[in-house]
Amino acid sequence: MSVWNQKRQHMRYYNNIARFYDEVYGEEQELKIQAAIESLQLPIGSFVLDLGCGTGLLIPKLMRIAECIVCIDMSRTMIERVDLKTRRLENVHMILADADHTPLRQGDFDVIFAITLLQNMPDPNRTLREIRYNAKPEALIVVTGLKKHFSRKDFLKLLKEARLETKSPESDNILNCHVATCTKH
Repeated sequence: MSVWNQKRQHMRYYNNIARFYDEVYGEEQELKIQAAIESLQLPIGSFVLDLGCGTGLLIPKLMRIAECIVCIDMSRTMIERVDLKTRRLENVHMILADADHTPLRQGDFDVIFAITLLQNMPDPNRTLREIRYNAKPEALIVVTGLKKHFSRKDFLKLLKEARLETKSPESDNILNCHVATCTKH
């Protein structure tokens, strides 16, 4: 299956499940988000990129400290769900785009989240290169990878190959994913 066919397949899946996503996956996603947030010291006034934002579950945790939150997802229905949740928030912006080809300038973001994204991408290395491209020097980058798709060793190897310095790889038994806090070097 071609890269674009894989992406279209994921896009259709998330378009179909968007209305029910929070009910089906919300609790699991909240655990991942909590693990990610606990591992960070988020600077006040940060420019944050939520790549593969889904329904925007991360936004409430960031909106008081971030100056700007940009949410990118390739599912139109997911972006519409974010829009419903954030209409009155001036510092949240949604973009319908592919995580491998973001329509953003290089090095704009202080903090980047890629939660439950890599396993949905045909080439996780390509996705991590795009994350590096969007990150300022010394940016904080939080990446998760589902354990059923990545062994801990393979997940850390992927991050190392992307030249992301892993500060705190988490892999507890409660989560179904590995959580890594990284910096661009």
